[in-house]
Amino acid sequence: MGRVMDDTVGGVPVRIDDGELSLLNKSSQRQWTRIPESRGGGIAGYPEVFHQLHCLNMLRMATYPEQYTNHTLFSDHSEDIVRAHLDHCVEILRMQLQCTAEMTPILTEDIPGHEFPALDFNVIHKCKNFQDLVAWTKENVLHGAGNWDIPKFPHRH
Repeated sequence: MGRVMDDTVGGVPVRIDDGELSLLNKSSQRQWTRIPESRGGGIAGYPEVFHQLHCLNMLRMATYPEQYTNHTLFSDHSEDIVRAHLDHCVEILRMQLQCTAEMTPILTEDIPGHEFPALDFNVIHKCKNFQDLVAWTKENVLHGAGNWDIPKFPHRH
């Protein structure tokens, strides 16, 4: 799973045109982070799936603290901040699971000699093509315009 996390492209924005705000049920009256006109203008947006994968990765790393003691999440923040981040991640993933509400049944099988039925987790899912989503994001990412290039966010090393 770590490799999947390393290959995501969610750390830099894609351009959201002002006219698309209504499609996102967002108000144009809010102070959205603007992309400088010199970079084409618009609003900085980040595909939610990459945030969710980030959260999953944070939870994964938290289950192996001895391997990730030097990760900035754990080494640069207090326990309270780390806990708040992980709690946020649990909530984000809970909302996504409830929103998509996978209803494919997991069947159980009676196996002689076993006290309880065995769960068959080998279910068929109808999925989006994740590689296509990654490719679209890479094609639409605003290269060189992470938060460090948007006014009021200094570059951090």
